[in-house]
Amino acid sequence: GAIGNAVTFSKIGTDITATADLGNVNNGLWLNNASSTSVSDDVISGNGRGILIRDDGAAAAATSNSIAFTMVGTGYGWGYIPNDLEGILIENSSYNSIYASTSVLNNGLAGVVITDVPWYGGPSPSTGNWVIAETGSNGGLGIDFNDDSVTPNDALDADTGPNGLQNYPVTSSGIWDGAQTTISGTLHSSPGTTFSVYVFRTAACDPSGYGEGIYTSFPLTGFTTDGSGNLGWTLSSTSWNLSGVYVSVMATAWSGTGTSEYSQCALV
Repeated sequence: GAIGNAVTFSKIGTDITATADLGNVNNGLWLNNASSTSVSDDVISGNGRGILIRDDGAAAAATSNSIAFTMVGTGYGWGYIPNDLEGILIENSSYNSIYASTSVLNNGLAGVVITDVPWYGGPSPSTGNWVIAETGSNGGLGIDFNDDSVTPNDALDADTGPNGLQNYPVTSSGIWDGAQTTISGTLHSSPGTTFSVYVFRTAACDPSGYGEGIYTSFPLTGFTTDGSGNLGWTLSSTSWNLSGVYVSVMATAWSGTGTSEYSQCALV
């Protein structure tokens, strides 16, 4: 596999103005057994699938790729140029990062799918994939483990699968008091594990009742589960008036399992 390449300032599936669909039938961009690839400042829209990152078990691993400042399923002027399937599909691949500067919108299925396909022979389960991209108006969830809709939380987060099937947080309250927005909730996961909680905002909740949205930067703080796997979290910011806005949250373990799926939406 290729190591350390860059895909930058490209229009894949659109015309040069990134406003018209000239899409490929299959994947717009396929990183097969590629590692440390930087995908940035691209438009990857109008294809069968936007981006596929796959490790098929060959000697070279697909790992540590990054996607930033890239539009997947939209174009300049935020036009509607969906990919037919997933915006981004990660198969048997670990430690990839999709940054908040990336928009994954309008795609026919889920925005970002992280899954393991045993017959490819790649590492299983995938782990450490970090996704805080903007997602919205996709046919499925914003982030979906195993491409099977919402993965339910489980006791002590003992199940296994892509990103450890990391449990998502639960939001109990969201308040704008005229000076700051404060969002609070709980998380049940593996005992003695430290997490960050990320907030996303959206004008309307996804039809599933679970989140999509735009990453909204609250001060990042570590919260650690107790011996029973429970923690309470509170995030406050004077930078955001989220009154009347839906929020969803996700958790990332500092130990490196990667981000969870989105939580259920809550109205501030």
